[in-house]
Amino acid sequence: MTQAISKRRDTAVKATFRLRLQSSSAWLGGKSRHRFPSPLLSWCFAYASRYVTLTGAAVLLCLAAFLPVALQAITAMPLSILFVPLASLLLVNLLLGYLLRPRVRCLREPPRRIAAGSTGDIQYRVRNVGRRPVYDLTVDSLPFPLFFSLPAGRARIDCLAPGEEVTLRMPLRATRRGSYRLPAMYVASGFPFHLWQWGMFGKGDRVVYVHPAFKPLVGLELSSRMMYHPGGISLSSKIGHSLEFQGTREYREGDDIRQIHWRSWARLSRPVVREYREEYLCHTAVVMDTLRPRPFFWQEVLPPVDRVFEAAASLTAAVADHLARQDVIIDLFAAGPDLYRLRGGRSLGFLDNMLDVLACLEPAVVDPFTELSEELLTEIAEISGVVLILLSWDEPRQRLIDRLRQLDVDVTAFLIRPEGQASREEYPEWLRVLAPEAIMT
Repeated sequence: MTQAISKRRDTAVKATFRLRLQSSSAWLGGKSRHRFPSPLLSWCFAYASRYVTLTGAAVLLCLAAFLPVALQAITAMPLSILFVPLASLLLVNLLLGYLLRPRVRCLREPPRRIAAGSTGDIQYRVRNVGRRPVYDLTVDSLPFPLFFSLPAGRARIDCLAPGEEVTLRMPLRATRRGSYRLPAMYVASGFPFHLWQWGMFGKGDRVVYVHPAFKPLVGLELSSRMMYHPGGISLSSKIGHSLEFQGTREYREGDDIRQIHWRSWARLSRPVVREYREEYLCHTAVVMDTLRPRPFFWQEVLPPVDRVFEAAASLTAAVADHLARQDVIIDLFAAGPDLYRLRGGRSLGFLDNMLDVLACLEPAVVDPFTELSEELLTEIAEISGVVLILLSWDEPRQRLIDRLRQLDVDVTAFLIRPEGQASREEYPEWLRVLAPEAIMT
């Protein structure tokens, strides 16, 4: 029995150590799917980014180069004499920095959403809660994701007195669309020699959505046909609209008890509910094609910018923005790698949610229109119109448009194709062919 308990305890310890080793870089940023192939490499990079400065890394490399010579004979080569002062300097920095390590509270407030290629502000609040002043503070010292940059550099504080609090605002630039996780907020001090740094973690949001950049559309004509929808105006969240009162009727099982008309119930001695007339609404679906050629295996580590796909995402965002400014209910459909579906009411508030979906969207290697089942097509047929944003033109997409038109749906289709890849005569006249350069510029 004792041996069994001891064996389980050893297994648990090994599992805990393995879990900590694999999750040691949890404070780093980037995209969750981008990891080092080995947990050991991830662990080494994480701790090196946290504790070792750039100057300290150079000193460690020099010590590693001098170590074999120093072990043989400290006076064998004049160059080997540098080993002792460098090692002493590093050791003094490590010990003195630990004794004077900063005791601060820090908060980071990054922009929740930012357009690709634009710059937003990231705000820091740092307060010294220790009894001693702290020197040479570097705010947010951990490495940012690859497609983020700080144009003004890292925020630095030369000296922070006990009890003092400072607020800093720095520009943050994002160059590529996506959903990113920033590194944990970490304030470090390399005092006195900037070879080794000690610090403390802080609080703050870590997820930033970089949505596609787009320009507002002008003069886009879409279907404005009104159709009846169950739920009517309750689908809308626009202020100033209300249901039209039609009358009262007897209560039926399943009715909303909030609609009970108490005066009628008291007069008739039986439950009575209010009844409203549902409205006819303009309802549009925006469907984005995500099928792209499968990338080469060496492109999976750092995928290149797919201008066609990015142009399609920008056009989808522009169409959603155009419809959001009108009295329209919008359904957004996009597949890649999962089927995304988002419905918004007649207001501007839900546009941010649609931009978040477009930020997370990735190219699909399997035709996304196979995910559109017959039931979903029948549901799409109950709306006023459909805006299709296509990345290729073939028989399945032609059949989809024919099927929607058979269901009496107004279809507006865009095709994103690079210039010079195909002539305009190869496509139907009603298909609007656009080049990525015309959308992205």
